[in-house]
Amino acid sequence: MGNPECHIALRVAARQIADQADQLTASRTAHHEYTGWPDQVDEQTGRTRAPGEATGEPGPRATSSLRAAWDRFREIERRVSDSLFGDTLGGISILIIATGATVLLPLFLGR
Repeated sequence: MGNPECHIALRVAARQIADQADQLTASRTAHHEYTGWPDQVDEQTGRTRAPGEATGEPGPRATSSLRAAWDRFREIERRVSDSLFGDTLGGISILIIATGATVLLPLFLGR
């Protein structure tokens, strides 16, 4: 099943990748020990920060009334979905859709 040369090549490639990963890990560990502090990279800009420099994380986001209304709607939907009322409402909706499909489907198919 398959070419043995391919399996050997895959094993060699996997070993090379593992060796590279080990070397990178050792290099990074040595760098941390040498400098005394880990690399601090700002995730947004990709720039290395100096020790004690601000992180550049965004502050609290200004919320609009539309966002507040959406959050309120989502909270109500979450509460309704987790209650018996939500299950009842879902069952009634399925019943209405099934009834509508059985009544309207023959009209569309022309039978």
